[in-house]
Amino acid sequence: MKTWIIGFLIIVLVLGLLNLSHFSRKDYIVTVTSLQVKRPDAEGKEIYLVFTKLDSVNVRVFKNTDSWVELKWNSSDFQAKLEPNKKYNLRVYGWRIPFLTRYQNIVKIEPLN
Repeated sequence: MKTWIIGFLIIVLVLGLLNLSHFSRKDYIVTVTSLQVKRPDAEGKEIYLVFTKLDSVNVRVFKNTDSWVELKWNSSDFQAKLEPNKKYNLRVYGWRIPFLTRYQNIVKIEPLN
């Protein structure tokens, strides 16, 4: 019985932490290097990936997916606006966790000159 309760509490804690990612926001000024569409995930949604350079050394990959929590249902439009070799200010939420293959999700795009 104790094992079941501990397992349940761990699941609740993990799910709570994943939802906390919506409160972690950051802006990045990036140059888009390439765009990719991953095949549908378990829910049948395509995952758009945006590969970027922050500067000459640091690179970062973001996802661009719809999010009902963020009231964002236009990820396809976001992906169509992005062009390789152009600079953007991206507002994102979430955390990059490589071993869980989790990316920060783009919620706002501003082109820069």
